[in-house]
Amino acid sequence: MIRRLLQRAAGPQLQRAAAAACGGPGEAAAAAAARRGAATPAAAAAAQQVAAAAALLHAHAPLWASASCRCSGSGWQAALPAAARGFATQTQRKAAANPGLKYWKPTTPGQRGRVTVRRTGIWRGGPKRCLALGASKSGGRNHRGRTTVRHRGGGARKVTRLVDFQRRPQAAGGVVERLEYDPGRSGYIALVRHDTAAPRRGLEALEERAAALRARAPAGGGGGADAGAGADASSGGGGGGDGEYLSAVQELLDALKRERAAPPRKQFSYILAPQELRPGDAVASGEGAPIRPGNTMRLRDIPIGMPMHNLELRPGQGAALCRSAGCAASIVNKQETHAIVRLPSGEQRLFPMECRATIGAVSNPQHQNIVIGKAGYARHMGRRPVVRGVAMNPVDHPHGGGTAGGRPSVTPWGIPCKGYRTRRHNPLARWILVPRKRGKGAAGGPGGGGGGA
Repeated sequence: MIRRLLQRAAGPQLQRAAAAACGGPGEAAAAAAARRGAATPAAAAAAQQVAAAAALLHAHAPLWASASCRCSGSGWQAALPAAARGFATQTQRKAAANPGLKYWKPTTPGQRGRVTVRRTGIWRGGPKRCLALGASKSGGRNHRGRTTVRHRGGGARKVTRLVDFQRRPQAAGGVVERLEYDPGRSGYIALVRHDTAAPRRGLEALEERAAALRARAPAGGGGGADAGAGADASSGGGGGGDGEYLSAVQELLDALKRERAAPPRKQFSYILAPQELRPGDAVASGEGAPIRPGNTMRLRDIPIGMPMHNLELRPGQGAALCRSAGCAASIVNKQETHAIVRLPSGEQRLFPMECRATIGAVSNPQHQNIVIGKAGYARHMGRRPVVRGVAMNPVDHPHGGGTAGGRPSVTPWGIPCKGYRTRRHNPLARWILVPRKRGKGAAGGPGGGGGGA
């Protein structure tokens, strides 16, 4: 429509006026500039329409001024030719509809159709050193070197973050320092600075050294480090063993003095970040904690219908359910000693009221919309290729060969793949009230041993 209006404009002066209107002036100023460039009343009316369209285009500037706009230059002067040709590209429309996702331009075959998550507001540096460990890889092998999980191996190096899934009520509350990416899980994690100081490990080591010195104190020394507090290390220089003991005592006393004079170290921990948690928010755990995202409390204190994650199966066990990106459970009903909780899979089961959970849904809900785009991305994640059974020899797979006709899909060990129940009976299935749905039909009763969330 804008292109037709520009074609009806009276000469290049009106087109320049419309282009200037897209740069930021209001509708009235744009109309006045267009009328000055028009020679006839009909051209003035067309100029009014062009100015109104330009003002409407300027109102939708965030869509056209996106970083992925193909036109060169900056501002609306560069975006006007693309706008005059019609609407935004398919990539721009998708990015506008899903601001949390990044749609890559198809500049290479691997980027065609690739979709990733925009990590806006996520810490771009490394993890906290005191809460990180080097991750070792198994390649799908057990302690005997035999492959127990296929299609595993390789991948980028990872650093394991020590996430606190216990959230003990004894720990004081804290403040969220930042949100971080964790390669070991789909959701984000939050670095929390606690109000209490970290335990003095240096003091404990020095106390152990003091006990060892007391054991090797000379007979007339009179009691180790405390007795040597007032002694002068230089006065015992000629006594041989006594001089060495006194120098060790003096060194220990100096170390204790430095350790006690040092400022208290801050205590940090990682927790699983809910969707509404932001840096600077306060988090707490235990009795009296407010109903806010990131706070942990008993099921007895959580209202019915409130989204929650990090759910315990047994009191004090630690979070076991609802830990992946976007997951959330909710309480359906409360009894005297148990609560009925609906899990993300649709299963409803009983939980003791003393079990604890964290308020809110897990962060990064757009994780399910990721499209890796190429096989190399899977190799970076440690996934190796999967070979079809029909492409193997009969000695390698029951589907191999291909000369004796087909057979129902089975595993390399001959176990049926589709619809065959392999899960054993679990006594804990008696806590399941409504089992999760399986496949196209409804699931069987709780006694069938199913019910994992």
